[in-house]
Amino acid sequence: MSIKTNRMKNLWMVSFSALLTALSNVPTHAQDIFMGTIVVKEQNFYLKRCTMGADEYLIQSDHPEIFKQLQQLNQNYTKYWLSLAATVSLDDENNLKLDVKEILDVHPERSCHLNEALDDLSQLDTTEN
Repeated sequence: MSIKTNRMKNLWMVSFSALLTALSNVPTHAQDIFMGTIVVKEQNFYLKRCTMGADEYLIQSDHPEIFKQLQQLNQNYTKYWLSLAATVSLDDENNLKLDVKEILDVHPERSCHLNEALDDLSQLDTTEN
């Protein structure tokens, strides 16, 4: 083998090793932003996503103030949507769970669900004056 071939082979091996090292440091549950409305079932909070499927995620948190904030929001508003910084996971029964780190923002008296927006539009008075 030539010196040039050995150098190329070594460079490739070093690059490949660096890539494997970088990938091994990627967390298995990356934090993301989740938007939706809050649903209460059996004294548990669920986030109903602002998506076509409107998936529901059981809300969990190591921060007790998250639950206090959700309780306060439910007392203050009949309708609202919010953004949460959280990680998603599945429990043993394949139910979606959110580990909430922070409530990022709240949009009171509004909904992010398309079906509710369409219902609001259908109730507009469309008669001509």
